[in-house]
Amino acid sequence: SIADFCLQTANMTHNESALRQLVKNRRFWVTAAAISSVALICYDWYSDRFASPSTRYMRIKEDYAISTTKLRQICKAFVREMEVGLSEDDQLAQSQKKSNLKMLCSHIYGVPAGDEQGIFYTLDWGGSNYRVLRIAFPAEKRGAPDTTEFKIKIEQQYQHADNAQVLFDYLSQHLQQQIAKNESDKNSVLVPVGFTFSFPMTQPRLDSGILLEWTKGFDIPDVVGKDVVQLMHASFANHAIDAKIYAVCNDTVGTLLAAAYDHENARVGLIIGTGTNACYIEPSLAKPDAPDHGLIINIEWGNYAKLLPRKPTDLIMDAHTPNPGVQFAEKMISGYYIGELVRLLTLEVFREKITDFGAQTPLNEPWQFKSPVVSDILAKYTTGDLNGVVQILHGNALNTFDVNDADIFAKLCVLIVNRSADLAATLLLGTLQKTGLYTCTRKDDRNPFEQDRFELMAEYRKDTHKKVTVGIDGSVYQHVPGYAQRMRECMRRVVGAEIESRVVMVHSSDGSG
Repeated sequence: SIADFCLQTANMTHNESALRQLVKNRRFWVTAAAISSVALICYDWYSDRFASPSTRYMRIKEDYAISTTKLRQICKAFVREMEVGLSEDDQLAQSQKKSNLKMLCSHIYGVPAGDEQGIFYTLDWGGSNYRVLRIAFPAEKRGAPDTTEFKIKIEQQYQHADNAQVLFDYLSQHLQQQIAKNESDKNSVLVPVGFTFSFPMTQPRLDSGILLEWTKGFDIPDVVGKDVVQLMHASFANHAIDAKIYAVCNDTVGTLLAAAYDHENARVGLIIGTGTNACYIEPSLAKPDAPDHGLIINIEWGNYAKLLPRKPTDLIMDAHTPNPGVQFAEKMISGYYIGELVRLLTLEVFREKITDFGAQTPLNEPWQFKSPVVSDILAKYTTGDLNGVVQILHGNALNTFDVNDADIFAKLCVLIVNRSADLAATLLLGTLQKTGLYTCTRKDDRNPFEQDRFELMAEYRKDTHKKVTVGIDGSVYQHVPGYAQRMRECMRRVVGAEIESRVVMVHSSDGSG
């Protein structure tokens, strides 16, 4: 045994020749290594078990900070993944694709000219939120459209309905109510409807969308592989709704189109809300008769995975999602997951200071600590109001937390939110590179010590005032304190101020419509 060997070793140390023989003994070194390993494990366990939350925070904070070098590597890998995805057929099953980016065709070339007219309705299904919008475009060019909105939150019972008809009937009846309220003199003319459907889909035509997979916590059987426009039209027919869907698009596409209505050179639509995704105008896929009107591509970047620095917290959370093993970027960025990531991280740091409260606090219940609470905490923390953070934590039954605990808790929220913003900014930079804003090169790609060189494309170098517009929507970008600023800071770190300053990021509030 190890004890016998140690005793034998102690006895031999009194004899110099025997000691030399012992040092040459392989068994001695193997046993010594084993003893050292056990001692280190015991020390690590003991020091971690009795460490303070502040000590545990200091140990993990660097794990959730992504270096500039790593972000540049992710950006380059993302661009390569986009290029591979563009070469693959939309109809190909994801399991057969080489790229984890779907790069889906929207069948939309170019952006609005600003002279659109008429009255239209839009169904905006952006995850857990659902809107019916009535949009009346004015006669004058680029005039502000008159928009009315009806908005609801889709309840859990519909997010996990037993069949598609229950859900689609629920959604279509809200359109019926709004048409009856506003269009009493429509003379049986079919009301034109646009459908913003914010889930991965392929589009054989502009008015057709085949669901590829559910995301954002939805899970309704027998919808994957079906045309969501046909399902909605079937519900229209069942309820005698005189309306027709003429176009279906992803919410990122709608966000891009809305931004283009008011801003010059809009090239990217971005959503950072319940989920996250982006679309962009691919210049290489323009129509021959309209070379300036590139094809809008829906990236579905939520499924991006390569080089992402996933941590144990990410792995634990992923195992308890409706879609484990996919949507890694979305699970590190979007609002649906931020609250749960913070919950798991605070449990790791505070342990019994939280677990002792049991079911009294949502922090001990999976998925019950919501992202809006994280935003509320950051709103207090960024203004230096630690007492306000304490009040929020007490409101979540953490009655023993003081200002020191509140400070650490808020810092954990910052770790998760900053990582989200850094990754969103990095993927956005890759998307902007594909639109033709800048290039990333090396003289020798085989030299790992050479730095990447970022340079504006010729048209931007020639026109020093030319900028590219990114339309952005989503609750995380809009409501999480400091999120937009953090994205800006990350962009400057990765590609430099010259390129970052050419990017105009605008909130496209009605983009989904």
